[in-house]
Amino acid sequence: MSEYTDKPGESNSERLRDRATSAFQQRREQAESGVSRLRDRATTPFQQRREQAERAREQLAERRDQFAGALGIDAGNVRAVQLDDRGEQIGFVPDAGGRDALATDFAADRPFVTPDDTLIDADPIEGTQARVAPDRVDDVAARARQQSAADRQFVEPTDFDVGVGPAGVTELGIRESRRDDIAAREFEATTALDDVDPTRDLVDDADGFGLSTGAQRRLGARELDAQLPDVDVGVDDITLEDGQAVFEREVRR
Repeated sequence: MSEYTDKPGESNSERLRDRATSAFQQRREQAESGVSRLRDRATTPFQQRREQAERAREQLAERRDQFAGALGIDAGNVRAVQLDDRGEQIGFVPDAGGRDALATDFAADRPFVTPDDTLIDADPIEGTQARVAPDRVDDVAARARQQSAADRQFVEPTDFDVGVGPAGVTELGIRESRRDDIAAREFEATTALDDVDPTRDLVDDADGFGLSTGAQRRLGARELDAQLPDVDVGVDDITLEDGQAVFEREVRR
């Protein structure tokens, strides 16, 4: 007879407990699995929308950087503009700081134009463009005349022809009708003549403007009168020989 004997009551009890535990464990695992599947199904659409939103933000930032780079301004000075109700179409425009930077750059590349003369047309669809403001065209033209005249002797601002367009000064030069006036001023400044009439006292030749015969005689009379303090030299006393003023009374004497 064996030393150990089976205990049927205990063995049946353990098997029942094992089966009960196994069934409970299965239900528990099934429940956990079901919750996990529900959680996965619930998370996936949210995660997809989240990823889509992130990709949209990245694309928007990339487009903004490209827009800023094309204009040569900082990306922080670019503002996005929604063009439709659903937010699927986005345009870009420079903000106030971006506009100031664009105006400064535009003026720096164009003589006689200042940032205050510059208008920034910014449209999220048509694009961004810098140009001379229509109401500042006269200011730019006046500045061009003043600064150009300051660099040239005997030239006045009104002697210049100036053309101004959206891109700045397009034309700048001495007006043909004012060249004789400039020559008259030069003769007045460099000779003893106090008043030179462009229409009466100047002649135009291949080398530029010269004094007419009457003006040369007046000039000779002034110069010789200064050289001969004891003699009253008048214009009628002067003749020209090889372009030189000669005092006729002195010749006769």
